[in-house]
Amino acid sequence: MKNSKSISATIIKLLATSAIVLSLSACGGGGGGSTGSGSSTGSGTTTPSPVVNQVVNPTDPVTNAPTTSPATNQLSGVVVSAATQGAIVTAYNVRDDGSNGTLLGTSAATDVDGKFSMTLSSAPAGMVRLVATGGSFVSEADATKQPNKALELVTPYVTTDFNFFVITPATHIASQVLASTAAKGGITLGAAFNASSMAGLGIGRSNTFMSTNQHGGIDYLKVVPGSSDDPLHSYLDLLSGLEWFGVRYDLPSSVVLQAVAQSAQGNYAANAVDAAGNPVQVGKWNNGVFDPTAPMTLDQGMAWKNADGSNQMINGVLVHDQLVPFISLDMIQTFYRVAACASDAAKPDLYKRYPSDSNLFAGDPATVASACTYFAKQISDLKASIKTNNRSSMK
Repeated sequence: MKNSKSISATIIKLLATSAIVLSLSACGGGGGGSTGSGSSTGSGTTTPSPVVNQVVNPTDPVTNAPTTSPATNQLSGVVVSAATQGAIVTAYNVRDDGSNGTLLGTSAATDVDGKFSMTLSSAPAGMVRLVATGGSFVSEADATKQPNKALELVTPYVTTDFNFFVITPATHIASQVLASTAAKGGITLGAAFNASSMAGLGIGRSNTFMSTNQHGGIDYLKVVPGSSDDPLHSYLDLLSGLEWFGVRYDLPSSVVLQAVAQSAQGNYAANAVDAAGNPVQVGKWNNGVFDPTAPMTLDQGMAWKNADGSNQMINGVLVHDQLVPFISLDMIQTFYRVAACASDAAKPDLYKRYPSDSNLFAGDPATVASACTYFAKQISDLKASIKTNNRSSMK
């Protein structure tokens, strides 16, 4: 799931002061007049002029400069693991500690394409968190129907030219990391946003957003994965990699996302711990029903297995795959390698995404053939597991 600033208020209320002019009575019957910005009443008081609200553009946490357009209360977007239908999107202000603040609005259920729109109660002065709950999507890995528990996105502002948002697992991970980072204190919300913005996209290791665009940590919030705005489709690859991870370890997609988000808060430590240093729990299947409370950690689930099914250990330490390298290499890069092994036409796609693979096919033909056989077996074994997975019953 790719500058330290503080967010300034976006609405400055200019209070128009009303001059209260006292009527002066002149001796000998002279008349008195009054002037002022308000209107005079018969009682001698003055009605204050209306309060004037001046909208000031929000501050961009990357540039620390005002945005190019003013805040707005109109927004729309799409919810995408794959297209997620039936989700309700709720908008909140974000407090300085990263938690949800004032409720700003709620959308109708997303349509078949995952699209939504809403009118907020007011143009937000700062950061906004969108939370999409409910609904479901069809996994592009194994065609299972996966329920959407919750997907989040935090945007630093909602303006007239930045009010379309794409809520994905990558934005959810970033939102969760922002919350845990800000909650620790000692950091501004803007700095927490910048520190967390690429926590999701970085999993793919093909971080084209940040390598080509230093504003990518904000700009990707409006990018539809797989569209022409998705460089090399690296964003789409990430979402696909998360789904294949669920296939590989037979976990519902919502559990995968929760586990990855918690691991991200622990800086993707090799032993898969959360922000507090506790093992990330995932749960397991029990008689065809997934039990998220069943004792099983992500670390245990990713452990290498002996022939008898027991976990491999060295000096009492589990031997296991590591989350980010496994997703980026085994669940994404290997697919491109297999395609390049099968067709020369697919090699440019591999090399553009992974320049270090440019010499992969330059060696001795027997060695190349052996490597291609290994890659192909990884993918064929992965796809074969669909037939026996418990998650395959999720239709």
